[in-house]
Amino acid sequence: MMAVEERAAPDDGLLDVYSLEVTHWWQMVALIPFLRRGTQGRWRQVLAFSTTELILNTRRPHDINADGELIGRTPAHFTIEQKAIEVFAPR
Repeated sequence: MMAVEERAAPDDGLLDVYSLEVTHWWQMVALIPFLRRGTQGRWRQVLAFSTTELILNTRRPHDINADGELIGRTPAHFTIEQKAIEVFAPR
């Protein structure tokens, strides 16, 4: 299992975003343990931040991977919808 951010919570109202700015494939190998723990934002080659809205533009269209799924292509606009679902759980 991978974590997007070590302090992320499903109900914190934030999008946790990271972009890998690696230049060589072998850097990805070194990043794997950090990606699994959600601590990749500590690397200089990783841009990581939390927000409530994100507009993503790129020079050329790129695939968008969200939670391991390809969900579309750039450009894209992401926002948080507060209280979009209601969860029922045992006490």
